[in-house]
Amino acid sequence: MFRSGYVEISDRNKTFSQRKRSGQPAVSDPVQLIHPCVKPVEGEVVVGKHRVNALYGTDLDMTLRGNDIHTLIILGYATSGVVLSTVRHAADLDYQLAGCGRRGSAAELGVVGRLLGEVRVGRWPIEG
Repeated sequence: MFRSGYVEISDRNKTFSQRKRSGQPAVSDPVQLIHPCVKPVEGEVVVGKHRVNALYGTDLDMTLRGNDIHTLIILGYATSGVVLSTVRHAADLDYQLAGCGRRGSAAELGVVGRLLGEVRVGRWPIEG
């Protein structure tokens, strides 16, 4: 989710700078990116993100704390990026964590498994 002109993206950003240069129109409303089968109901919180980490630079942490939520279940298809980055940040913010993150190539799973193992010591049970 980005504003027109992708003002949130630096040319140094290796993940999103290509999108900025692509000429592809920015989507400013995160609901537009959600498949119709799982569209949020009225009043349901939707948080758009500008970085790989779902907590960095968003109001997600504030929203969770404001609703007295202490445990996060983290799922994702980009385990080596989105899930790992978000889990690390969430652990630093003292959330209790649970999730499924064992999808992808065998090489990716080996690296991610070791990294998640370091993060989750005693607090992040992963279902495979």
